[in-house]
Amino acid sequence: MLHVDEVTSDWSVLLAMSETENARLLSVILDGFGYAPLECRDNNSVFEHLSKTTPFAAVVDLRLADSDEICNLVVERGGVSLVVLLEDDEKDPEEIIAQYGAEAWESVDASPENILFVLRQLANQSSPVG
Repeated sequence: MLHVDEVTSDWSVLLAMSETENARLLSVILDGFGYAPLECRDNNSVFEHLSKTTPFAAVVDLRLADSDEICNLVVERGGVSLVVLLEDDEKDPEEIIAQYGAEAWESVDASPENILFVLRQLANQSSPVG
């Protein structure tokens, strides 16, 4: 079960995604569960957000033209869990996430709820216990 107060408001998530209905819905859902969505469309806006804050996670759609640069910026920043969105027909997702230094992956067509589930798993891994 999901609880609105499960995450403090300072937990931001960088969203470097194509402009789709799923991206918009994910942003709304994240906001509703206490995450602060930081929407980006290119590496310049990612750089700008990363110069101001360190999000706990970044979701990067590998269909974006500058997704390689975006992933590099996120990894170089350090302390940010990277989730990459892959095409459904990707034959070896584990190789791709290793290549980008990502912690997780999901389908580009995944529902916002599935992406939220992945982010919650990462948040639980990074939260101190007790």
